[in-house]
Amino acid sequence: MKNGVRIFVAAIIILVTAIGKHVEGQVLKDSDPISFIGVYHVELSDNKTTNILFPYAVKSVDRGSEDIIAQVVQGFGNVLQLKVNGADFKQTNITVITSDGRFYSFLADYNSNPELLNLSFVGKGGEGAGPVENIAISDEHYNEALLNEDAAKLLSARVFLHKHIVDGQMNLRLAGIYLKDGLMWFKLRLSNQSQVDYEPDNISFSIVDRRQAKRTARQEILLHPVFIESMKIIQGNTTKDLLLAFKPFTLANAMRLKIQINENSGGRNLTLLIKANKLLRARMLKE
Repeated sequence: MKNGVRIFVAAIIILVTAIGKHVEGQVLKDSDPISFIGVYHVELSDNKTTNILFPYAVKSVDRGSEDIIAQVVQGFGNVLQLKVNGADFKQTNITVITSDGRFYSFLADYNSNPELLNLSFVGKGGEGAGPVENIAISDEHYNEALLNEDAAKLLSARVFLHKHIVDGQMNLRLAGIYLKDGLMWFKLRLSNQSQVDYEPDNISFSIVDRRQAKRTARQEILLHPVFIESMKIIQGNTTKDLLLAFKPFTLANAMRLKIQINENSGGRNLTLLIKANKLLRARMLKE
């Protein structure tokens, strides 16, 4: 009898393990019966970036911990990049939902030197690296010369917003929101009030529910910029402006725009939460 029970338990373990290894992103259907969903394991570092390529654009990312830094690559809606803030990172999970209605579940651990830095779900069975042709590029086509011209004008545009946050003598301010050539531009002002140089690692714009904005785990809708300036080191006691452009959008009153800039190999990570009514103060950029 005991041997029979042992065999039965072993069979169940083997079955669940097999499902976990071979399952693909699952389609969300209300009528589907409950089934096991596979979990993919990823190792994340604070000094290396892990890239995950999905068959379709990323629509939502839920991080189990604020220590995870997540961003979608500009111009490529289905490439998600992940890092962590520090080496004391504890195991957590990440859930990604893509535009085709599939979701992917990941279990993340810290490793200073991850064995695998690039994962792809593009291709047969979601396995193997997909060709470049499978990367989802935005259907919108923008004139790069015009974008650079508008950016130059915006650098000298009058600032009129004052929402800001200070951390470690670094001041992040939303200085203005502008409308120009069918795009919504954001001017961010970074002021380093210390003697220690500040090197931005990445910047992300996302939409979060205000009721979840201060929780550790949060579901976010990542926004993909049409234009973003390359981020440069902000030397001690200096100020720099950073410009980003998006397709125009608004928010429901219950939502917040989260702007986050993280310091490379540092702890001065800056987060601004912007209310919906602030977006409606956007000004047309005059010629």
